[in-house]
Amino acid sequence: MDNIFLGKKLVAIHVKRFKDGTHGVTDPKQALQLLTQKRAKGHIVVPHLHLPKERVTKVLQEGLIVISGKLRIDLYDAKKQCFRSFLVKSGEAAVLLGVAHAVHFLEETLLYEFKNGPYLDDKKFL
Repeated sequence: MDNIFLGKKLVAIHVKRFKDGTHGVTDPKQALQLLTQKRAKGHIVVPHLHLPKERVTKVLQEGLIVISGKLRIDLYDAKKQCFRSFLVKSGEAAVLLGVAHAVHFLEETLLYEFKNGPYLDDKKFL
Protein backbone atom coordinates (compact mmCIF):
# COMPACT_ATOMS: atom_id res chain seq x y z
CA MET A 1 0.00 0.00 0.00
CA ASP A 2 1.30 3.43 -0.92
CA ASN A 3 0.00 6.42 1.06
CA ILE A 4 0.30 9.64 -0.95
CA PHE A 5 0.56 12.97 0.84
CA LEU A 6 0.31 16.60 -0.24
CA GLY A 7 2.32 18.24 2.50
CA LYS A 8 1.09 16.51 5.66
CA LYS A 9 -2.39 15.71 4.29
CA LEU A 10 -3.14 12.18 3.09
CA VAL A 11 -4.79 12.64 -0.33
CA ALA A 12 -4.64 9.20 -1.98
CA ILE A 13 -4.00 5.53 -1.23
CA HIS A 14 -2.76 3.03 -3.82
CA VAL A 15 -3.60 -0.57 -2.87
CA LYS A 16 -1.28 -3.05 -4.58
CA ARG A 17 -1.48 -6.24 -2.50
CA PHE A 18 -3.74 -8.10 -0.09
CA LYS A 19 -2.67 -9.41 3.30
CA ASP A 20 -4.36 -12.37 4.98
CA GLY A 21 -7.47 -11.39 6.92
CA THR A 22 -9.45 -8.15 6.90
CA HIS A 23 -7.59 -4.85 6.85
CA GLY A 24 -8.88 -1.28 6.80
CA VAL A 25 -7.29 0.75 4.03
CA THR A 26 -8.87 4.09 4.93
CA ASP A 27 -8.99 5.68 8.35
CA PRO A 28 -12.33 4.89 10.09
CA LYS A 29 -13.02 8.67 10.20
CA GLN A 30 -12.92 9.04 6.40
CA ALA A 31 -16.18 9.44 4.46
CA LEU A 32 -15.30 6.54 2.18
CA GLN A 33 -14.36 3.26 3.80
CA LEU A 34 -12.29 0.64 1.98
CA LEU A 35 -11.19 -2.65 3.45
CA THR A 36 -9.34 -5.54 1.86
CA GLN A 37 -10.15 -9.15 2.60
CA LYS A 38 -8.08 -12.20 1.78
CA ARG A 39 -9.80 -15.33 3.05
CA ALA A 40 -9.23 -19.05 2.68
CA LYS A 41 -11.80 -21.27 1.01
CA GLY A 42 -14.52 -22.17 3.51
CA HIS A 43 -14.26 -18.96 5.55
CA ILE A 44 -17.69 -17.64 6.52
CA VAL A 45 -18.71 -14.15 7.55
CA VAL A 46 -21.62 -14.80 9.88
CA PRO A 47 -25.02 -13.35 8.88
CA HIS A 48 -25.33 -9.73 9.99
CA LEU A 49 -26.73 -6.34 9.05
CA HIS A 50 -25.68 -2.78 9.67
CA LEU A 51 -28.00 -0.66 11.79
CA PRO A 52 -29.16 2.65 10.34
CA LYS A 53 -27.07 5.54 11.67
CA GLU A 54 -26.92 9.13 10.55
CA ARG A 55 -23.76 9.73 8.54
CA VAL A 56 -22.93 13.26 7.45
CA THR A 57 -20.06 14.02 5.09
CA LYS A 58 -18.93 17.27 3.53
CA VAL A 59 -16.26 15.89 1.22
CA LEU A 60 -16.41 13.67 -1.83
CA GLN A 61 -14.01 10.76 -1.87
CA GLU A 62 -13.80 8.15 -4.59
CA GLY A 63 -12.17 4.87 -5.33
CA LEU A 64 -11.21 2.96 -8.44
CA ILE A 65 -10.79 -0.81 -8.52
CA VAL A 66 -9.16 -1.99 -11.75
CA ILE A 67 -10.46 -5.39 -12.88
CA SER A 68 -8.35 -5.47 -16.05
CA GLY A 69 -6.21 -2.98 -17.91
CA LYS A 70 -4.06 -0.11 -16.72
CA LEU A 71 -4.53 3.58 -15.97
CA ARG A 72 -2.49 6.51 -14.72
CA ILE A 73 -3.78 8.90 -12.09
CA ASP A 74 -2.36 12.42 -11.92
CA LEU A 75 -2.86 14.35 -8.67
CA TYR A 76 -3.02 18.15 -8.59
CA ASP A 77 -2.33 20.71 -5.86
CA ALA A 78 -4.20 23.96 -5.16
CA LYS A 79 -2.03 25.75 -7.77
CA LYS A 80 -3.31 23.29 -10.44
CA GLN A 81 0.14 21.70 -10.70
CA CYS A 82 0.51 17.93 -11.02
CA PHE A 83 2.54 16.85 -7.99
CA ARG A 84 2.29 13.06 -8.35
CA SER A 85 1.37 10.43 -10.93
CA PHE A 86 1.01 6.70 -10.41
CA LEU A 87 -0.12 3.63 -12.34
CA VAL A 88 -3.00 1.41 -11.24
CA LYS A 89 -3.03 -2.03 -12.85
CA SER A 90 -5.27 -5.11 -12.85
CA GLY A 91 -6.11 -6.20 -9.32
CA GLU A 92 -5.11 -2.87 -7.77
CA ALA A 93 -7.16 -0.01 -6.36
CA ALA A 94 -6.82 3.69 -5.63
CA VAL A 95 -8.73 5.80 -3.12
CA LEU A 96 -8.78 9.56 -3.76
CA LEU A 97 -9.44 11.60 -0.65
CA GLY A 98 -10.73 14.91 -1.98
CA VAL A 99 -7.80 15.75 -4.25
CA ALA A 100 -8.02 17.17 -7.80
CA HIS A 101 -7.11 14.46 -10.28
CA ALA A 102 -7.05 13.25 -13.87
CA VAL A 103 -7.37 9.64 -15.03
CA HIS A 104 -5.61 8.45 -18.20
CA PHE A 105 -6.65 5.06 -19.56
CA LEU A 106 -3.47 3.45 -20.92
CA GLU A 107 -5.16 0.24 -22.06
CA GLU A 108 -8.70 -0.95 -22.53
CA THR A 109 -9.74 -1.05 -18.90
CA LEU A 110 -12.56 -2.47 -16.80
CA LEU A 111 -12.95 -0.85 -13.40
CA TYR A 112 -15.36 -0.20 -10.60
CA GLU A 113 -15.64 3.39 -9.43
CA PHE A 114 -17.26 4.09 -6.10
CA LYS A 115 -17.85 7.26 -4.11
CA ASN A 116 -19.94 8.44 -1.22
CA GLY A 117 -23.38 9.68 -2.17
CA PRO A 118 -25.91 10.86 -2.85
CA TYR A 119 -24.82 11.84 -6.37
CA LEU A 120 -24.55 15.58 -6.94
CA ASP A 121 -23.35 17.29 -10.12
CA ASP A 122 -20.42 19.03 -8.44
CA LYS A 123 -17.44 18.86 -10.83
CA LYS A 124 -15.17 21.89 -11.11
CA PHE A 125 -12.72 21.60 -14.00
CA LEU A 126 -9.16 22.92 -13.55
